[in-house]
Amino acid sequence: MNKKLLIFLIIFAFGCSGSRQYDGLWIIDSERSTQSCQAALMVKAGAEMEENFFGGLLAGIGSMGCSAYVNSAFSMIEIKDNSAYFSSNELEGLCEIDDQAKEFVCPGNSIKFRKSENILVITIPSIDELPSFQIFFRKES
Repeated sequence: MNKKLLIFLIIFAFGCSGSRQYDGLWIIDSERSTQSCQAALMVKAGAEMEENFFGGLLAGIGSMGCSAYVNSAFSMIEIKDNSAYFSSNELEGLCEIDDQAKEFVCPGNSIKFRKSENILVITIPSIDELPSFQIFFRKES
């Protein structure tokens, strides 16, 4: 009887482990990520146009660089055993996954994320002139 209980508990523990739900190769959804960046910059441009027409115009023109930024800074994430390896032209490194906080914990900082189905969404915080926006990844099958 004790063996059956022990086997059940082991299977239950591994079956409920959240880390496996992230395992795999995640490729950037360039179109959705670029749209998110452009939308964030256009909202900023609209707000700045009310205060300063030329400042808003420059922010609007800056949205054209979203595709290049998104595709060079982010390309894929490979996740295995609660570790995420980021690889791109601008960013490379290994981060741990804090499943409860829904964060990638990296040396020097952490990055919030959420997952639904086969989509992983990272929220990029505001940096200098770039407003906060989202990067979308889809899981390779």
